[in-house]
Amino acid sequence: MYLALYRKYRPKKFADVVGQKHIVKTLLNQITANRISHAYLFCGTHGTGKTSIAKIFAMAVNCFDNKNGEPCMECESCKNVLSKQDPNIIEIDAASNNGVDNIRDIRDEVKYPPINGKYKIYIIDEVHMLSVGAFNALLKTLEEPPSHVIFILATTDPQKIPATIHSRTQRFDFKRILPQEMFDAIKKYMAAEKINISDEAINYVIRLSDGAMRDALSILDQCISFYFGEEISLSKVINITGNIDDKNCCEFLNALNEKNVKKILDMTNKIVMDGKEISHFLSALIMFLRDCLVFKNIGDDENVLQLWNDRAQILQNCQLSSLNQIKLLEVFSQLQNELKYAINPRISFEISCIKFCSDDEKKNIIQTNNEIKISKKIDTPVKKIIPTDVKELIKKWPQIVAKSSGLLKEILNLSYIGSLKNNVVYIITNDAGSNAILKQKKDEIKNLIDLDCEIDFICKDDYEAEHKKIFNQDDEELKKQLKKINFPIES
Repeated sequence: MYLALYRKYRPKKFADVVGQKHIVKTLLNQITANRISHAYLFCGTHGTGKTSIAKIFAMAVNCFDNKNGEPCMECESCKNVLSKQDPNIIEIDAASNNGVDNIRDIRDEVKYPPINGKYKIYIIDEVHMLSVGAFNALLKTLEEPPSHVIFILATTDPQKIPATIHSRTQRFDFKRILPQEMFDAIKKYMAAEKINISDEAINYVIRLSDGAMRDALSILDQCISFYFGEEISLSKVINITGNIDDKNCCEFLNALNEKNVKKILDMTNKIVMDGKEISHFLSALIMFLRDCLVFKNIGDDENVLQLWNDRAQILQNCQLSSLNQIKLLEVFSQLQNELKYAINPRISFEISCIKFCSDDEKKNIIQTNNEIKISKKIDTPVKKIIPTDVKELIKKWPQIVAKSSGLLKEILNLSYIGSLKNNVVYIITNDAGSNAILKQKKDEIKNLIDLDCEIDFICKDDYEAEHKKIFNQDDEELKKQLKKINFPIES
């Protein structure tokens, strides 16, 4: 009988666990020092090892010959656990056994000692699904359990666990497994299975699984079955999972940037006709936009961004400004929630895209009119600002930005202070779109700065060119500001 990969490679001892080193080390120390608690609460997202570690811990505490906390795998107790015939380990699914009567049965059973072992261990999965009455029934048993009983409560939603239960357990928070840890483990598993799979495909599976090893192995199982005997490539994983590749995401976002409604609708139609879900496409766009922003601001940081093949070049090819990327992320994130209840997700998606294009055009008209009004307006009276005052303002800039909110805060956070004339404070932005929005909010910014001075807005490239023209040198103060946030500066 075929065994699914996630079951075949489920860890049988602590040394096999992928990630969760902080939890493994603590539990090993407790077993070695014989400082075992009567109740544990394992919290974390699905597929990160909560139930697996609970079973290993249960086997280790009853092992007749554990070695530095690890189960020996040879004694009668360990063999019973491995063959799923140990009467001392009782697993309960709280999702389907959540009534008060189920917990009362446990309360009646705990008084009986374990059979051929030191402890009787109750593993209650998805414990947050218990009813209020069931939690109350469990409370008394947790408070004063017999010395031979250990409770391990596992949950993906710790916020729903009553504080009274929390206070009677040792809580362990399971983290999402790091990409590199998953990559190394999957490489080993695939070698053992004699599966030919590219590194790019593994990385993409890891990205889809979002730190859950069980999800990653389930996706791989599906790919191996469909492409049996073939090499598994990145394109094959994308195809089998019904996802959209980065090139399509980039092309679609560039169509939005160009307000090319026909191309937007044509691409949406092709995705639907290819049998892909609109919700999957939307998720792919959100992830691509997120990665674009990360790549633009901090570059290739392997802790927060995965790059493979020509992915860096694809991210660079996205023509949307940072501001429009942020706006689209907000639009798409809201739409993602709405699609859960939409009768026709495709129509909702298309309307949102067309509305984004239309709104952008209206804002351009408003922006132009505002610029004309602003150019005619003269700020009086003004204080004569000198470079020393500008330096003081630079120091206070983080506090000034912190007072703002929403989109203004996002833009100001990516803007800098400069000086060209003695009576003007220049706010330097990265692109014309940000510049236009700040001009519309000039009065609000003046209030934040709290100085009677003239304020002007200028794009970074224009500012550098103007500074060189006036002073015949680069602005060293600006370079210091950019260096603080690791902004790329030409040497």
